Amino acid sequence: MPRRNSDTLYYLSVLAEEQNMTRAADRLYISQPALTAFLNRLEADLNVRLFDRSAVPIRLTDAGRYFITNMQRIEVMKNQLMDDLRSMDQSIQRILRIGIGRNRGAMLMPETLKRLNAQLPDLRIRLYEDRDINMVESIHHGMLDVAVLETFAYIGELPYTMIGQEQHCFITSYDHPDFAHLERDGNAPDHPIDADVSLLNQQNFLCPNVRSSLNDFTQWLFSNYRVRPRDIIFVSNNVTAYQLALKNLGCAFLNTRYADLIRTKERPLYIMPGGHPVYRRLYAVYPSSEPLPEVAALIRCMTEVLAAG
Repeated sequence: MPRRNSDTLYYLSVLAEEQNMTRAADRLYISQPALTAFLNRLEADLNVRLFDRSAVPIRLTDAGRYFITNMQRIEVMKNQLMDDLRSMDQSIQRILRIGIGRNRGAMLMPETLKRLNAQLPDLRIRLYEDRDINMVESIHHGMLDVAVLETFAYIGELPYTMIGQEQHCFITSYDHPDFAHLERDGNAPDHPIDADVSLLNQQNFLCPNVRSSLNDFTQWLFSNYRVRPRDIIFVSNNVTAYQLALKNLGCAFLNTRYADLIRTKERPLYIMPGGHPVYRRLYAVYPSSEPLPEVAALIRCMTEVLAAG
C-alpha cells in the first residue's frame, strides 16, 4: 500500500483513469479489496468523498479533483526542491571557497592551485583575499570552506591544521650605505646578516598597514630590540614595501619569499639581530571537525609549496 505522497497520487490517478475498482487494482498489481480499503482510509482521514462510487463507472467528486490537482502541484514542487538541493550539494562539492591574506595569496596560491588542479581538475575555486580576522568571521558564518592564517589567535573553537612556516627578517637594499661595512658573505633569507641593533636605529621603516597582524609583530620587534625608527611609512601592500626597500628608501620587516616573487635588478640585503630569521607559522582553519576532502587536498598542496621554499 502507498507509503509516500507520490504513491498515493499514483493510486488515485490510476483509479480516476480507469473509473473502475477492479481494473485499477489490476494495473496497480494489488487486490480489489486492498484498493477499496486504501480509498476508504484516505477518505476517512480527509473527511471527504474523493470518488462517487454510487454508480458505475465511478467518478471523481469536485473535492477529489481538487485534491488530485493540488497533490500534483505539491509533487512537482517537491521534485523541484529536491533537484535544487541536489544541485546545490553538487555545487558545494565542486566549488572550494578559500580565504587568504592579500599579500600571502600572491606568494602561495599560484603554485598551490597549480598542484591542486592537477589532482582535482574538476574542482572549481573561489578565492577571497582579506584580513585574518575577517576570514575567521567568514568561516564562522559558513561563507568560506577554509582560510589560511598566519596565527590562530582568533580561531577560538575552530579546528585548524598547521601547514608550514614562513621566514621573516628585515630587508633593505644591498647597497644601503649604513650597512656597507658589514660582511656580506652568505647573505640569504635563511642566513641574514647579524647586524647590531644600533644600525637599525634612525632608519626609515616601511611598515604594513596598521590593522595587520604583521604590523603588530613589527611593532613588537621595535620594542623587543629597542629600535628607534627615524620615520615609519605605512604601506598596505607588502610588494610595494619590498620594492621601496630595495630602492634604498627604508627597511621593511617582510616575508623573505618576496625575493622569489619579485625579480628586480636590485639585490636584497637580509638583516636580523642574532643572524637568524623569524619563523611565523601558517594554519589552515575550517568550520568542521574534519576538513572536507577538497580542503585536505589544498592543505597537502600548500604544505608541499611551503616545504619547497
